[in-house]
Amino acid sequence: FELYSMTYLPWEWYDDLFELGSKLNVEIFASVFDEESANFISRYTTAKVKIASPEIIDTSLIDHCASIFDELIISTGMASKKEISTAVNLVRKHNKFVTLLQCVSEYPALPQSYNLNGLGYLNDLADEIGISDHSMDDTVVLGAVALGARFVEKHFIDSRKVGGIDSHFSLEPTEFTEMVRKIRVLEAACEK
Repeated sequence: FELYSMTYLPWEWYDDLFELGSKLNVEIFASVFDEESANFISRYTTAKVKIASPEIIDTSLIDHCASIFDELIISTGMASKKEISTAVNLVRKHNKFVTLLQCVSEYPALPQSYNLNGLGYLNDLADEIGISDHSMDDTVVLGAVALGARFVEKHFIDSRKVGGIDSHFSLEPTEFTEMVRKIRVLEAACEK
């Protein structure tokens, strides 16, 4: 609760955020942690919502979100195979699209903790797979993309000098831009 209290995006910012996303043609979605926040976000979009790793066992939240959103993006960092399967089955019950993210719930995460070969297991369950990366650079992201990830979650910060709870494993603008450039080159290299 203390962590979420320090890091959540104030609800009064969402009007401006979704308006800016519309102007820039950038899709905006959010992580939700309870049905109240899911209902709040559904006022802006029903396209997609993210379920963070600790909430993968909250079956009532997943069921509720699958009833009102078209796609659920579910991070698997703290889940067993059975918990992942249960979450996917809840989404499938509503015939919705599911993206599963390989994740390590460490901040920062060591690259050797990622078990990127686990993406194959997630790929068998999901419509799309991705990576939620908390490591210090883009190596894990690039490995995941080479193995089929089509969704990347990476923390971003204007400047690490500003500080913040995730500043030490967030990418600055030039680093983020370079990561995206490398991903595009890698995607082209992987095309059949």
